[in-house]
Amino acid sequence: MAKDVIGFSMEDLERSPDSVLRLTDCVTCSEHHGEEIKYYCKYHSIPCCGTCFAKCHTTCWKVIDLEKELPDLLCISKREEIVAYLEQIEAHLMKFMIKNEDKIDNILPHINGSQVKIWEVKSKINFALSKMEEHVIDMESKLYKEVEKEKQDENRQCLSLLQAVRNSQQLLEAVHYHGNNAQKFLTMEKIRSQLLYYMNRVGEKYETIETVTITAELSSTIQSILSMSLPEFGKHVSSRGYNIIPFKGPFSQRNNFKVVGVFNVEAPTVKPPRYTDVTFLPDDRLLLVDDENRQCTLISSSYQFIASYQLTFNPWNVCALDNQQVAVSFDSVKFVHILSVDGDVIKPVRAITTRYNCNGIASAGKGEMVVNCYCGKLKSEWYLINIKGEVMHSHPYDCPNNEYNIYSHYVALNNAKTRVFISVHAMNSLLCFGIDGSRLFLYKPGNLLAPKGIAVDKHDNIYVSAKSSNSIHKLTPNFQILKVINERVPMFPQAICIHQSKDTIVVTNGLDSKTLYIYQPA
Repeated sequence: MAKDVIGFSMEDLERSPDSVLRLTDCVTCSEHHGEEIKYYCKYHSIPCCGTCFAKCHTTCWKVIDLEKELPDLLCISKREEIVAYLEQIEAHLMKFMIKNEDKIDNILPHINGSQVKIWEVKSKINFALSKMEEHVIDMESKLYKEVEKEKQDENRQCLSLLQAVRNSQQLLEAVHYHGNNAQKFLTMEKIRSQLLYYMNRVGEKYETIETVTITAELSSTIQSILSMSLPEFGKHVSSRGYNIIPFKGPFSQRNNFKVVGVFNVEAPTVKPPRYTDVTFLPDDRLLLVDDENRQCTLISSSYQFIASYQLTFNPWNVCALDNQQVAVSFDSVKFVHILSVDGDVIKPVRAITTRYNCNGIASAGKGEMVVNCYCGKLKSEWYLINIKGEVMHSHPYDCPNNEYNIYSHYVALNNAKTRVFISVHAMNSLLCFGIDGSRLFLYKPGNLLAPKGIAVDKHDNIYVSAKSSNSIHKLTPNFQILKVINERVPMFPQAICIHQSKDTIVVTNGLDSKTLYIYQPA
């Protein structure tokens, strides 16, 4: 039996209005010519005439009688009623929009005013921090002078120790030529214990640079005494368990530093600057990249502003390639900008496409660069490219816990361009690779927190700034610690660079600060 013929509903029109309304254009059946379309089968989704309905669609579910239902739904009165209802809705929506626009217009000045106040407060805070830092530097300078006076007294004591050692040497020589074996051995034992006491006292207590020559002479004198005395009495010394302890004082290198200046870079900026990297140019000028204002800033060797160049994206690292060209990496795009610095003019040269977003970048000489990228899935990669963008070779490495610090890498190379140093913020460590990709060293002490900038001096010693521990670590080329500088260091040290011939060290502040800290070996 045929199902009941049902009519249209508003729900049907909402679901497929076009398909239903097009039925009014098709008035004859394609199979039974001459017969008018009277029904629509929703089960088969086709229109049909009376013959089609009788033959094929009497048992179908939901058959619509078009002659009965369609005029009622699409009558003029219904349509006018719908149009009037839509006009009312439109009028209500317009009133609502106008009301909200008035509210937005009233709120926007308050929002803009709040933003201005926030920037003013932020600028005042940064200014106050800079003043506090300058005050602390002044206080430390005064304290340093007082300590220097105490050190001079200690130097005089060191001189007296040196004279005592020389007297011991003369005594030993006198006993050696005029005493018997018992006297020689007892004198040797006594003097040797005194020498070890002198060595330990000097090595632990005296830490000023003025004691370097004194300590070197003291060490030489002690070693000459021991080497002169041990051949004849070697059997007696070894039987008592003595060993020659070479002098290991802390003065083999100049590991003490002093602040020679704190300078503010007065560059025209919209926001307080945040210098994420800095590099020396061959003419002793410096180029800084400002992540906060998206610009490069050129300053003189006396740290005075010269010129700036506006960038499109946020820069992260910068390195000098030759006498006129520098490379700038970005933490949000896959290319490196090559800029030229001709006198006081900074202008773009070309853009080099990279595989991933770059963070660290360093010059490898001969127009080549080492670029470090975060590849995703806890993987990083560094590769060597030339100035044309051609990849010479690449080396991926694991970087655990780095998904939240993907842009926190810095890169540096040794002077021979055979080793690559990479700081990994998330791992609190410093990695060393051979230029062929071989992994050589891992430096991960407990007090290296959030390492940032890396620099290498003319002796291939490595300097790395630790942002969270407010310190600078000085390492040998083989990653042996020489010095941890945690006094007179800026709050949150960020980038670091070294002038190879002058030994000048420049450190930027990781806060929104225009302050540069200048160090030199003491």
